[in-house]
Amino acid sequence: MLRKILKKFKGKKEEKISKKPRKQKKKTKKEIKKKATKKKKITKKPKKREVKKIKKPKRIKAKKPKIKKTKKEKKSKIKKKKTKVKKPKIKLKASTIDDVISHLVGEDVVPLVSLLKDKKNVSEFKLAEDLNLSVNQIRNMLYRLHKYNLVDFTRKKDKKKGWYIYYWTLVPDNLREIIVRYKIQKLEEFKNRLKSEEENIFFVCPNACTRLKLETAMEHNFKCPECGELLKQQDNKRTISNLKAMIKNLEEELKEMGIEIKK
Repeated sequence: MLRKILKKFKGKKEEKISKKPRKQKKKTKKEIKKKATKKKKITKKPKKREVKKIKKPKRIKAKKPKIKKTKKEKKSKIKKKKTKVKKPKIKLKASTIDDVISHLVGEDVVPLVSLLKDKKNVSEFKLAEDLNLSVNQIRNMLYRLHKYNLVDFTRKKDKKKGWYIYYWTLVPDNLREIIVRYKIQKLEEFKNRLKSEEENIFFVCPNACTRLKLETAMEHNFKCPECGELLKQQDNKRTISNLKAMIKNLEEELKEMGIEIKK
């Protein structure tokens, strides 16, 4: 009996001992580093084989023979770089300005333009006082000029009254461009009229009612369609000479402005 009890007692002790966890040994720094290096070695990918590129043979270019330049040629090149192309300054006559503005905008605007010449930021109230006109009339004229970009404005607020006052200035560069265009257009009109005068025969009514070409006069049996009088052939030599003189004057004016016209 005693042997059996002792065996049981020994078995229980062995079970208790086996159940106790084993104490883990502390790892040194060297062991930790060795483990880390082993992991890295495992994770590293195998290196790809490098394929050597075959270099293509270079093309040998034939060298151009150098031509020695003289000192004069070198100096001329330097001067060309430095010199800037200057635009020709267009001289404007007062008569031409008045003629163009009266044709484009109206005759009533001519005195207003003469007031704005060589001035900057002129008040519309001052312009109205100088011309003895209302501010609304002056504004209407200025808006007509602004339509053709002949005039520019700036506005400032009056601190006392609280409204905006407009100050106007003439734009001479735009005025020059418009005058040149107007003159070229006029020149073409005169040339076309000269051509028709030289190529056609005209008939005129003695009462100065109409002026007809030969074809239209034949249709009306050489009678005036308005008063019924017989038509007379007109000698248009004077008109031809006048047109030639006007064309010559316009061409000279455009040359003075620095514009060449192909004939």
